[in-house]
Amino acid sequence: MALISVPASVRGDNDPGHQTDTSNGSQFMNNRMGIAPGGRAAPNGKDFFWDEEGVRNCWAGNSSLSGSAHLSTPASLPGCPGSDTYHPPNPATYSVLVPCTAWDPANNPRPVACDWFDVPPKPS
Repeated sequence: MALISVPASVRGDNDPGHQTDTSNGSQFMNNRMGIAPGGRAAPNGKDFFWDEEGVRNCWAGNSSLSGSAHLSTPASLPGCPGSDTYHPPNPATYSVLVPCTAWDPANNPRPVACDWFDVPPKPS
């Protein structure tokens, strides 16, 4: 699961009041990660990815199939209800997304350096 912000200017909206209007108030609660339909183990390489932007985003009660903590970027995610203080995206985390912003289904279906389309190695 990835929670990423998309500045309004990227979406063609240059209204200054809309630049931070995504990725706010998202709650990820009581998810059991790494389970395939039917209940068999299917571990994820990464359970949650967050660029750290927004207000009131939070994670609570999530676990992996083994009951251990989930794997995430960043390694520590805020508990619920989250912070009322706006946080901009973390440049180090957000930068891995930049190559993927060139994606276009008709003209650029596989942007260079965007690994979203690569099947990652199976977790151990």
